[in-house]
Amino acid sequence: MSYNKRMRKRYSAEFKAKVVTELLKEEKTLGQLASETGVSSKQLTRWKNHALAEMPRLFENKGDKRAWFRTVGS
Repeated sequence: MSYNKRMRKRYSAEFKAKVVTELLKEEKTLGQLASETGVSSKQLTRWKNHALAEMPRLFENKGDKRAWFRTVGS
């Protein structure tokens, strides 16, 4: 029996937010950030799109901004 399955990596919400922030600065290419972080460019694009889609919630819910950060972490 072979155990060649790769373990799924999990990233903290803080890590994702930091990487997405770097993407939004546009100082580095998607490929550069993927190489530096070890996260695929496809996954980085998903995180960025998710963050941009959820960003308006920051301004809707005056009382609970943590709700947006919890969704970024998922």
